Amino acid sequence: MSTDTSTKNWNDRFILRLRARGVSGPEIADSLKTVQTHCADTGESPPEAFGDPVEYAESLGFTPRTEVGAALWGLPAFLGTSFLLEGLVGVIRGEPVAFTGWDFAMWGVVVAFSVLVALALSKLRSPWLVLGGLVGIFLALSAMSSALDAPTLLELEAWILLAAGGVLVAGTVLAIRREVVVNRVSDPVDGSDMLLREQPTYFRWIPAVFVLVMIALVVVLALI
Repeated sequence: MSTDTSTKNWNDRFILRLRARGVSGPEIADSLKTVQTHCADTGESPPEAFGDPVEYAESLGFTPRTEVGAALWGLPAFLGTSFLLEGLVGVIRGEPVAFTGWDFAMWGVVVAFSVLVALALSKLRSPWLVLGGLVGIFLALSAMSSALDAPTLLELEAWILLAAGGVLVAGTVLAIRREVVVNRVSDPVDGSDMLLREQPTYFRWIPAVFVLVMIALVVVLALI
């Protein structure tokens, strides 16, 4: 393994470990700058100077932080997407959207489940995993409720639900974007984001493509 590859692997493991402990981007960048400055002065590589990156990250003494708020981003994203899809179906069919007791029960279960999942996944800092879990639970509950009759408790115009969904989704996207900017890990040398520059460009478009595919499926089903 070349020195450059070894250094990159060390940096990646070091950054990921600090991220897992809830350390902020600027703090990680400062710690990495200390490593690179030492290596530049001594001519040593990070593995030679600091040993195992995980053990070194643990030795820095950062207090682990549970970022429940970050993980809970999946909840408004999920609710917003659900409202968008249901509102879109209503607009296409020219019908209001009706909510039954089963619907409200499902929302309650989804909220409770999202909090539990967020607590479990907060150290992974992966809100999209939370969203995936919520979608799975919701689909199962939705299938159950559709097979059972229940009286309508609330009826809304489809455009209202569509607008509410749009606001939730847009707000979530802006909040996540702001968090990414605030917590970026800047390279001490050129200032670039170390987490994004190694990420394939297509990877950043996956959430948007997923939403577009879901909307297309809903439109097709609504027209059948």
